[in-house]
Amino acid sequence: MMSTQKWLRRASNCLCSLFPPQCLHCLETHTALGSPLCKLCVSLMEVREAESILISFSRFSPAASLMRQFKKRGDLPTGKLLAAYMAFHYARSSFSLPDLITAVPSTRFRKWQTSGGTAELLAEELGKILQRPAIRCLKRVRQLLRQDTLEREERLKLSSDDFALRHKVNIRGKHILLIDDTITTGSTLQATAEHLWQASALQVTKMACLDLGYLRD
Repeated sequence: MMSTQKWLRRASNCLCSLFPPQCLHCLETHTALGSPLCKLCVSLMEVREAESILISFSRFSPAASLMRQFKKRGDLPTGKLLAAYMAFHYARSSFSLPDLITAVPSTRFRKWQTSGGTAELLAEELGKILQRPAIRCLKRVRQLLRQDTLEREERLKLSSDDFALRHKVNIRGKHILLIDDTITTGSTLQATAEHLWQASALQVTKMACLDLGYLRD
């Protein structure tokens, strides 16, 4: 009698031959059932070296395709995969483990689109991996429908006054890891970090998953 493991392997091979998966990045078909990327693109998923702002991937990385998928559909398995790479990146840095993890608050459009916000979901998954509490510390004072439609000049006008600490959140004297899904000008991360410092945080470590133009490759 065929074992369950052998049956699953044969079923997987059959599914791959009938419905070969397509890589999200290069669009080539591959045989890794359940993987969003082919083996070649997985091999290209190398995180950056640690800098003052931790930015895990460049816009030319296969991670850019994963992020598009994550933002478009709020696909949790894709978010977990990106968070795992971010956790590896953080572990390679010289920063100590934070007291808590929080995220740049998403716009209403992003929260509606992804059932909670992509940055917030990444922060929650990072919290599970690093075994640190993930708390939604901040909210937006100036609600934007979609921040990705703003011109560069408008993005640079963002300030700490555009954000506020949620009621009864106390971050005094804590080391906070601040997460954003993508970074373009760095103004949003900086504005939210400034608000956390104003609320007496001891240290704020800024981290983004994907660079969309902040650093020049």
